Amino acid sequence: MRVKNASGSSPITPIAPYVEQREARTIESERTDEAGISDRAKELSRANEAVSAAPEDRDLRVQALRSAVQNGKYRLDAEQVARKLLEHGF
Repeated sequence: MRVKNASGSSPITPIAPYVEQREARTIESERTDEAGISDRAKELSRANEAVSAAPEDRDLRVQALRSAVQNGKYRLDAEQVARKLLEHGF
C-alpha cells in the first residue's frame, strides 16, 4: 500500500530550523548584564563627598572672619584681591 501526500509538501518536517532556534535561545541566555561606574561618576562622587565635608569648614571660617571684621582686625590685601580677580577673568 502506498500513501500519497495530497498537499504536495513533504510529510517530514525538517529539524534544522528548530535546532537553530534553540541554539539562538541558548546563546541569549548565556549573555550576562554588566554594570560599572564611569570615571566621571567616580569624580562626581568624590566632589560630592568634599562638598558634604565643606559646610563645617566653611562655617568655622565664616565665624572667624565675622569675628575679625567685628573686632576691626580684618585686613584686606588689595593686590591679592586684584590678582585673584584677574586670574578668574573678572
